[in-house]
Amino acid sequence: RFRDIINRYSEKLCTKEERIVYESFHRSKELFMVLDKTICVCRYAYNLLKSDFMIPEKKLSFITNGLDMPSIDNSHKDKFTFNERIILFIGRLTDSKGIRTLIAAFRILSEQYPDLRLMIVGEGDYNTYMRECHGIWHRISFTGKLNYQEVHTLYDKASIGVLPSFNEQCSYVVIEMLQHGLPIVGTDST
Repeated sequence: RFRDIINRYSEKLCTKEERIVYESFHRSKELFMVLDKTICVCRYAYNLLKSDFMIPEKKLSFITNGLDMPSIDNSHKDKFTFNERIILFIGRLTDSKGIRTLIAAFRILSEQYPDLRLMIVGEGDYNTYMRECHGIWHRISFTGKLNYQEVHTLYDKASIGVLPSFNEQCSYVVIEMLQHGLPIVGTDST
């Protein structure tokens, strides 16, 4: 859809949303062209800038994630006992992170599995997403932003991690979840 908008744009025939996409694309392209170098952290972004934005290859660098990921001792994980299984989301509370979709899916799951709890960790517009939780508020926790140690404690307590993002280049949250041996449900987004 993005490519259709940028390649076939006509001011007379476009919607307001298409105009926003088109104008945003051109502002971004102008910025990338004046930069000396753009570092891409995933191959998808690199290819997108090269092919769709037509940024010269000499202005692009692709650098994979260089985190030093020490192994975590998960031997204590089985020692926790919980009455609930925790589904864990960590990230900004924005529509692009798939929060509405996550809450809708959790609503369906919670009907079948009464021992599930959804924990949503991160900052954002809580009021928007609280409305989505009508009837299941008691099963969903919004913690706000947590410090490093609190987040890592939740990784150990969670049963599964979720990343329902519609656009994600290099998720450190996924890397940390994997580091803690947490199974993940994600999307096939970028």
